[in-house]
Amino acid sequence: MYKVLIVEDELPVRDAIISIINWEELGYEVVYAAEDGQDALNYLEDHAIDLMITDIYMPFVDGLELVRRVRQKDTYCKVVFLTGYNEFEYAKEAISLNANKYLLKPITKDELTGVLVDIRNNIEQELAEKNNINRLKKEYEKRREYLQEKLLYDILLGFIPKVRVQEACQELGFNPVGTDYVVGVLEIVNKKEIGETLWGEDYSLLHFALFNICKEVIADYPKHYLLMGDHGKIIVCYVFDQEKKACEKAYEILHEMLVSIRHIYQMDVVAGMGECYSNLSDLKYSFKDALTALEYKVIEGGNQIIVKTDVERSSTRGHRQSNEFLEQIEVAIRVNNMQNLSKYIRLYFDTLKFNKVQLGEFKSLILTLITRIYSTANQLIVDKKESITLDFRLIEELLSMDDLLLMQEQIIEKSEELLKQLEQNREDDKATLIFQAIQYIETHYGETNLDLSTISEELHVSSSYFARIFKRHNGQTFLEYLTDFRMKKAKELLKNSTMKVFEISQAIGYEDPHYFSYNFRKNVGMTPSQYRKE
Repeated sequence: MYKVLIVEDELPVRDAIISIINWEELGYEVVYAAEDGQDALNYLEDHAIDLMITDIYMPFVDGLELVRRVRQKDTYCKVVFLTGYNEFEYAKEAISLNANKYLLKPITKDELTGVLVDIRNNIEQELAEKNNINRLKKEYEKRREYLQEKLLYDILLGFIPKVRVQEACQELGFNPVGTDYVVGVLEIVNKKEIGETLWGEDYSLLHFALFNICKEVIADYPKHYLLMGDHGKIIVCYVFDQEKKACEKAYEILHEMLVSIRHIYQMDVVAGMGECYSNLSDLKYSFKDALTALEYKVIEGGNQIIVKTDVERSSTRGHRQSNEFLEQIEVAIRVNNMQNLSKYIRLYFDTLKFNKVQLGEFKSLILTLITRIYSTANQLIVDKKESITLDFRLIEELLSMDDLLLMQEQIIEKSEELLKQLEQNREDDKATLIFQAIQYIETHYGETNLDLSTISEELHVSSSYFARIFKRHNGQTFLEYLTDFRMKKAKELLKNSTMKVFEISQAIGYEDPHYFSYNFRKNVGMTPSQYRKE
């Protein structure tokens, strides 16, 4: 069913429009009938529609102004204008607002039915065009190169099932065929500090500059691929064909990139390199190896290539399951689920013990666990000044333990403290946002353009997010709170000043004194003049 909003200030006309049409038979549902333009705008703050049937001449916000505001956010909604005036200027304005029909009152059942059928067919045709396969194919051809890079990135992330990898490559004309596959990942050491001092915090430009240097290096080596990863990382995918020493060759190319970057920009760069695999679908394992190796930059330092097999002597294949548990631990932190966090930390320990990992190696993997927990927690903190510092005395204490169960429970305990701190930070952020919003309302309530979009933009959050937490925190919507506050100020001015009603209207943010009087009576139960006389 397509959703219909009817806007008409005359109740008999509004009821007649609703009753003369069998809406369901035509594929429509009347979801709301508004008594004026402002009422319609209030409804549209939280609801989406497919068709709006609106009178033009209405008090406070007329039909043309209503559609003009709606068009700022919704260009797809169909519009039918109703009017008792056959004026050229109205029709001209209606056309400029992309109206679908302009009907003169009184309208007949047959006339309105015909219009509704035409609009329904128009909506269905637009939906069909959006799904037009030929159009999608043409767009697909234009974006083939982008899609190939996206496919390779999806393979690295493990988003493509192993049985689908070759088929997906063939569909895109992508042919990374070889006998050995290796992944390397580069990133800047102290990226934030370098970005602030040398690049004016333009991290995107810094990322692009590094990518270009690596691209120049790899241009001399065919069949290798370069991708821009997240958080300023550069990903190198090596595809070797019958190369005797594939890993050594990959290491040489990666080293050449590090040297070039340091030579041109005098920046410290570190790279992680994964193991060599024989199948394209296993690139995801090499990519995980490389990212894991990068995590050891805290210990190993910069200006070098860290190979996972050097810092973790056991095979990645032996610890794939533990890596999967690491990912689940990250998810548990992000969703603040302590039960799952404890569960997957214990499973992580159980897996390592099951694989009979030696104590020394076990402790190096525990370092990976600890750093992953803290880095994930810090990613969720909005104000980076409040980042949670990893106390290396804690690491020393944990790594000195010989009792694995004690080590496990200590990490769970610390993780629980982290989650509590994160939850408090989230609540503090929301409380601060609401406090700033109320301060802004109390300072700017007299501005006629103060609305949900204005205050959301001022607070640098989306309108939907702000509306949701404002209502949850205050028990009423932003518009209800603003209206209550303005009414409160109006009552104070009516009782404590000699200002005229139209002056009070302007002082509290109402451009139209008639609309102010209407709202005042609606909220207070009497007119402003009656209230002043009490």
